Amino acid sequence: MRIFLLLAALVVTLPVAAQDSGFYGGASVGGYSIDFDDIDVEIEDAAVGVYGGWQFMPYLAGELAYMRLLEGDDDILGANVDVETDVFAATINPTLPINESWALFAKLGWAWYSVDVKGLGQSDSEDEDDFTYGVGGEWKANRWGIRGEVNAIDADGADVYIYTIGAKFRF
Repeated sequence: MRIFLLLAALVVTLPVAAQDSGFYGGASVGGYSIDFDDIDVEIEDAAVGVYGGWQFMPYLAGELAYMRLLEGDDDILGANVDVETDVFAATINPTLPINESWALFAKLGWAWYSVDVKGLGQSDSEDEDDFTYGVGGEWKANRWGIRGEVNAIDADGADVYIYTIGAKFRF
């Protein structure tokens, strides 16, 4: 019975929420850098992603994002090593509206990622999760916007930075 009441409440409230929803989605492109702590190696390449969220008050949003860190490679001890990473993140985004068109935001949350490493005739895959944070800015015009951001993942043994620019649409 409780599940039925919960589903009924969702069905009734979702159309109301969708009218002045605060929901948004977007896509972004950019780059990333992984700097390993124990060895003198830094891997850099392109990143692409999609995100969606809900601005449930002018100063706070919740967001889910998926980023694909495209295959980066580097020579480690004379051998070519390829690294490819998929990142899924859930964040809370405190927002500071500057005026009707501009806003600054921060991101605090958790990231789950899968790292695939190939080199020396071998391959390995590892799934991890760590704290993530970031900062960014956004320019808005009606339902569309452009935003740029820098995110970091506090990974064990490496510093991961993702920097992107993207388009945002508010529903």
